Amino acid sequence: CHHVISWDLRMEAHGGKFVLVLLVAVFVTRGLSDSLQRVVSAREQERLKQLLLADSNWNDLHTSYLAIKGLESLGTDIPRELARKACDNIGTPDDLEAIFYASSLSKLLGNNCKVTISGVETKLKENLKEKAKVTTLYYATLSLNNFNIAFDKGAVLSLLTAALDSDDSPFSAGLAFKVAALLHAEEIDVSTLYDSIEDVINQADESDTTLNFESGLAVTATVTVGAFELSMSVGKAPVISEEHIIKLGNYFVVNRNTGSVEDASYVLQALGTLGNSKFYRPTALLLASNRPITATNTELKVRFTDILDRPLGKASVKATSIDDPDGENVLTKNQFTLDSDGITYSIPLYPNIVQPGIYDVQLSAILPGDTAMFDIPAATMSVTVGQSLTVKDAKLSIVDREQGVAIKELIMQHPEMYKESLSADFHQKIHMSFDIMGSMHEKPIKVHQAFVMLKKKQQEVFFVATPNSENKYTFELDVNSAGKESFGYMSGTYEMSLIIGDFAAENPFVWNIASVSLKFSGEPPAKKAKESRLPKPVINHLFREPDKKASQTMSSIFTVLTVLPILFLLAMWFSLGANISNLFDSGIWGVLFQLGLVGIFGLLFCFWLQLNMFQTLWYLGLLGSFTFFTGNRVLRVKATQKKT
Repeated sequence: CHHVISWDLRMEAHGGKFVLVLLVAVFVTRGLSDSLQRVVSAREQERLKQLLLADSNWNDLHTSYLAIKGLESLGTDIPRELARKACDNIGTPDDLEAIFYASSLSKLLGNNCKVTISGVETKLKENLKEKAKVTTLYYATLSLNNFNIAFDKGAVLSLLTAALDSDDSPFSAGLAFKVAALLHAEEIDVSTLYDSIEDVINQADESDTTLNFESGLAVTATVTVGAFELSMSVGKAPVISEEHIIKLGNYFVVNRNTGSVEDASYVLQALGTLGNSKFYRPTALLLASNRPITATNTELKVRFTDILDRPLGKASVKATSIDDPDGENVLTKNQFTLDSDGITYSIPLYPNIVQPGIYDVQLSAILPGDTAMFDIPAATMSVTVGQSLTVKDAKLSIVDREQGVAIKELIMQHPEMYKESLSADFHQKIHMSFDIMGSMHEKPIKVHQAFVMLKKKQQEVFFVATPNSENKYTFELDVNSAGKESFGYMSGTYEMSLIIGDFAAENPFVWNIASVSLKFSGEPPAKKAKESRLPKPVINHLFREPDKKASQTMSSIFTVLTVLPILFLLAMWFSLGANISNLFDSGIWGVLFQLGLVGIFGLLFCFWLQLNMFQTLWYLGLLGSFTFFTGNRVLRVKATQKKT
């Protein structure tokens, strides 16, 4: 869990804007394999509650059911008008899923919502049959239970086992766990399903901090809730490791910011299951405040809560070591004190710390007795200790750039601003030197960020102040060389400020030093005239002119020359006495075969003109089959003629 807050001074190189970002300390929690990374706060629970209570979520059976299940996990009473609206939407359901939602709503809403469905027992029991899916058995079995209708539990268990053999997905397993929890209440042995919980959980995708099924939130929540319901019914802890329970909790907490009614319901159902389990309840040891440890904020505060940010009772929270940046243990008191809110534990760090920086705190949180809540035997938190900063021995000088002689020299007192206006032209330099002192140091220190800003209206120019070997910071501005590159020859009066920031600074600041009139050697570039806002000239698109066609005479000559080879071929056949009489001596089959060949050549001509390849292949398949069949008949006739 990372909580990052520090002073960060950033500038935009060419945009002329300066952004001051507040970051006061860096807190890092690590090594908490037995602890949740975050919890769902009361404010976040209220947001989810209001999401489910929105009137638009109560217009259909499915959404109404999900909203009520989520609110039930928070222990929230259903407003009367919404309960009436959900009940009015039930109507007369006829399909199995609608009957399930209707019966569940009736049971959740109590006596104020009675549902009567004609022949419901027959409709439900006819779904308890061989090869029924797990979802079908789930809807039918829970609906029968909602209506208090007796059914054969042993037969349902057999059907459920058979259904899981054909569909062993995590979602089906989660539904099966819920059905098995109901069956075990009637003394049915469901040990096989209980033992399979571990195998199903092991199918989930695991990261360093979370555990979830690939199919998403609904499946992960269904498996988690089903596994705990079955374990509760059996009376034994679920066969899930503590590490996996922590990672499941982290996954549901990560999804707390959802805007979906369905996801919000599944998140709350899972959180309620984990937060109220009598077997395992994951806990969190988190920093209570993002403020740095300073002379005015001397205590380190942590929160020890469950997944729903509720108190756990008085625990023993101890620090085993507090190591300063040099690795020296500065711990003098190890027992944290429980505050009045019942959640926050605190321990004073001042006056034991004598230098700013990052401190490593080793601590533990143990609950008394044998409880379902997870202890946190070892954790490490890194916390930044800050100090206040100030500027000492600040000197501001106007120096002749040729001779190096100070024309004017001022002794500045932080945080006061010099009242009179200073001036410098392109023959001079502005020089400044200063020390930065920390409340925990007797000598000047280095800081992460030290800038000098010169500002005129919307123009902001930044320069970096650099320290020497003795940590004395200096800044020098050559007015002549910086005129064009940094200021664009924009002469005028600039406000000069010093900006100091550091990750361990309790009071990062901007010190307004003085007003400085700068005169550069050149003139600023002339502003470009604004382009006219009138409509641009209309652009008329010119298409490419078609190529000049050949004359009609040339086209005719080309056509004749193309046809001549065919005419020459026919003429040669007749002059040589070619025998074409046998083309049609095979009777009707010879005629059909010739028509098939003509049709194929005609199809190729159509392909050239209009058809695409796929259309041509389709028609060619038909014509080819016809031509093949008739050609075969022609050959058979020819063979018969030769024999006779």
